[in-house]
Amino acid sequence: MLAAIDANLKAAVAELDRQIAESEADKHPALVALKEAAWMQEERERVQADHFRRDCLKAARSYN
Repeated sequence: MLAAIDANLKAAVAELDRQIAESEADKHPALVALKEAAWMQEERERVQADHFRRDCLKAARSYN
């Protein structure tokens, strides 16, 4: 799950970097904001994945 999160972030950042490079200067702040939002989303997904992992470990321990 973490590998997929990382891959999605890298793809989103690469696409946004491409758009920033190709866009007019007045669009840069909005695209940079989208890039920062992608980083924040990645952090939320990592936290959620960690919660899932802990819940699974807890369930497995209680099952045994």
